[in-house]
Amino acid sequence: MEFKSLKDELRKKLNEILSISYKPEEAIYVDDITNALYDMDNSVDKIMLIIDEIKELPEGIKQIIDLKIINEGKNKCEEIKRNIGNYISEIDDIFISGKIRDKFINDLEEICNIAEDAENKFLQLRNTLRGKMRSFSGRMIGNLKKLERKINEIKKNYEELGEISNNLLITLRGKKTLMASPEILDLVRSLNLGKGVWGVWAHEIVEKFSGIRSVAGELYTEVVSIEIPSVHEEPLRLTMDQLLSRYPPFEPIQIESDGIRGRFVWFMESTNIFLPKSIQVDKCIEVDENTGKLISIKPFDLLNDIQNGEVRIKIRMGLHKPFIHIKYGSKDLRNLYSQYRKYGDFIKKIQNEYEKHVQGMRGSGKAYSVSNLGYCWYCILGLGLSTDPYDRTCPFKQECPVGRRTQGECREWSWSRRLFPKVYVVPERKLISAADLEYGQPLLFIKPFGATGVRIHELYKRAQWYMPSVTPEGPVVEVHFKKALKKHLPKTNVIGFEIPLSLIKAVIESLLDEKITGKPEISVIYNHHNISLDKLLLSKFFIYHMTKKGLDTFSFLQMKDNEIIKKFNQKIQKGYNQDEVVNFAVDVLGHTLAHLFYSYVSNALEIEPENLLYMYNVDEKNNVLQVAVAENSAWGSLDIVKHAEMRFGSIGRMLEEFVNNIIEFLEKHEEDIRMHMHNYIKMMQNVLTDSKMMKIADELRNAYMNLISNGIVLDTATFLNHIVISGQDSEIAKRLQHQGLIDGVGELRKRLVDAVVASGINTCIDGCTACVMLDHGCTTPLTQNISLSRNLAMYVLKKLSGKESIKGRGNRLGLAVFGQAEKSFFAFSPYLDEEGVKILTDLAQRGVKVVLITHKEFAAKFGERLRERGVNVYIMRTTRHDKFYIIDERVRVITSQNLSKLSSINEFSFEPLTPEKAESIVRQELGGSAVERYRGGYF
Repeated sequence: MEFKSLKDELRKKLNEILSISYKPEEAIYVDDITNALYDMDNSVDKIMLIIDEIKELPEGIKQIIDLKIINEGKNKCEEIKRNIGNYISEIDDIFISGKIRDKFINDLEEICNIAEDAENKFLQLRNTLRGKMRSFSGRMIGNLKKLERKINEIKKNYEELGEISNNLLITLRGKKTLMASPEILDLVRSLNLGKGVWGVWAHEIVEKFSGIRSVAGELYTEVVSIEIPSVHEEPLRLTMDQLLSRYPPFEPIQIESDGIRGRFVWFMESTNIFLPKSIQVDKCIEVDENTGKLISIKPFDLLNDIQNGEVRIKIRMGLHKPFIHIKYGSKDLRNLYSQYRKYGDFIKKIQNEYEKHVQGMRGSGKAYSVSNLGYCWYCILGLGLSTDPYDRTCPFKQECPVGRRTQGECREWSWSRRLFPKVYVVPERKLISAADLEYGQPLLFIKPFGATGVRIHELYKRAQWYMPSVTPEGPVVEVHFKKALKKHLPKTNVIGFEIPLSLIKAVIESLLDEKITGKPEISVIYNHHNISLDKLLLSKFFIYHMTKKGLDTFSFLQMKDNEIIKKFNQKIQKGYNQDEVVNFAVDVLGHTLAHLFYSYVSNALEIEPENLLYMYNVDEKNNVLQVAVAENSAWGSLDIVKHAEMRFGSIGRMLEEFVNNIIEFLEKHEEDIRMHMHNYIKMMQNVLTDSKMMKIADELRNAYMNLISNGIVLDTATFLNHIVISGQDSEIAKRLQHQGLIDGVGELRKRLVDAVVASGINTCIDGCTACVMLDHGCTTPLTQNISLSRNLAMYVLKKLSGKESIKGRGNRLGLAVFGQAEKSFFAFSPYLDEEGVKILTDLAQRGVKVVLITHKEFAAKFGERLRERGVNVYIMRTTRHDKFYIIDERVRVITSQNLSKLSSINEFSFEPLTPEKAESIVRQELGGSAVERYRGGYF
């Protein structure tokens, strides 16, 4: 009877769901809202990208238009993007909470109005520009036409944004219920079929509800089919992770077919890439229109599907910057393939023909495998590459500004082939529907947390790779997808920690304060030069700014040293925008801590890295930097929260072990660099006794010293690329050739990597993949070479864990520290002024229980006002000059900072307390005859 009633109750609930699902006019799918929000976000991204491109135009061009409209557009877009991000993360709450639903509708109305208003403004701006263009001619008119096209693109994107938001608004107003995905509805309908038997298998229920296809835990929600003709009879079925790591777009697929490797390529439609008209991406990719998920890929076969057997694409890296050219396939190979395929061992015949071709061109020389299109010739400046084995000379010479200036063959085209660079498809991760975080015991101001039932989505908006070069890593290329690929993970578990954002920013501002001494010194070149951490941070920010966040390195690297130094000095004299520097440092810190925590969790809990995901979030709204590691396993089967608690006793204890372990590791790493650099260089110099090598090393050391003596620190890969791209390698080669040491620039380039090691330049200034940074899962794998990492992470962790004191100003560091009080604040401050009064009253107004002990004269001056605003004031009976503060009965701040003269520089150190210890200290200070309570009108 119980079973029957349970079955009847379940059937009743199913019927309720179905009654709604059969009335589409009353329901809207969660995915429909999510997809619309992502489409809006994509429109906003395109607008902001074009606005940034307009801002890079020459001043003479920009002065012709009203820049106020441009700047307002950027600000509005940033506001809209924040709103969209918030709603994506709260999507499940829109219909649960009437208030959130109403606010969502109001915000959509506002977005519609903003889009309509901006569309009209940019239409007027375009028409005004067209009128002014009649007064110009020649080169100027060409630039103005480019500007007109940009403005028109912005107008069209605003029109698209308004249309999407308005359609969503109309739909929402007419719907009453938020409905689950179509897959779940199909399952419900199946369950409801039949009178005595349900028409669905048990494994289908598991698949639909959990996302698990099998006991092995393969994630059902992320499977993509990849069809490779003539290789596999059945399509390969891969998870999204496997697809994007093994067969990312723009990279030849390393699968052999008919003896030829790398002949298959698939593309994504992108905003900054120019594909030939013959390549129709929609025939290559199938995407679910309802969910936006990638379903299948049918790569192009260069030897059969493409008319000429080859494809050329151009990538735009910025205004006034040279295009990057890439050629896939080979017309000559295709012709030979068609000619010889009917014969046995036709690959050998093709190879013989190729060897004759190579000997005819060069007389002699190595003939690489003609049948591998996974290898490429390349431009050492990072301006092009080709998988065509016949391209021993540059095929882009007439399209490239460097090539056009060169007589004869371009010497920048490489003399050897290299494997096509690995392409990384970059995921952006975010928690989208987490249960309430459960916080553990804080480590001073760092709060650990664990959570179960967390949903995570990944968006893939871009792909990037290093161009090949004479150095291990060439310039970075980034491609922006027109529409993001999406991957939704099943519910999982997460552990992590939060640090107050205001406190991190205050620590970094104190580091940047020129009046504060005692900054950490970092060795950048053996036995010659150290640089302080704040100067390293400014240098890295300068490079980050000059290279457009690391993604337009060519323009920067081609500058001569004197030009770089001049621009750096101008930036220093003009003054940095401190907020931009601090935000840059916060982002680098978050990324680094996420990598460190990810590595630590993997090792400490003995979990393979591929079964984990890391993420970090700079949350201005909630004033936290959040770092987390989640299970990348089916349905959270690893339960890392419980695993951590069993391993360490608590997540608070795990956090403490993590911080101690990482600080010890990083300190040892620095010590190894300082103590063993001498022995390492000596060993290398003994090995590299070649006088040529040492002369090249001397040249590199001198060039590097010229930069760092002016405050500019490049990591070794970027430095070597700069030497080549700026043409300094030719100048060095001429000097050494004149001395009879080398034959020319070709020989020099072959020795650069070994020579930089022998020079003593620190190869680990910035953290590296062998220590701090992990290759696996990195969300910005190709910009780490210019991102400050290891030393900044060690500095901040030492300060915030109380292992080292920190100097700072009371009106910045002091305010940030005292502002962390949530429940109680005990202040022992002999001196007090108006700024100190404001700190205390602000805390009291927030509901914090505030107690102050101060000297009699300050109690007389401020006591009544403080008491009226909820502050308990006590008076010292004897003269004392020590100062300390207790926050929430768990942190004691020992400092030289009074609650007065807050602009002065003072020392701060943090000590953890138990509630019992804190209570004992307060009771001791308030008890006895040493102090008395201020009662008003006492004096």
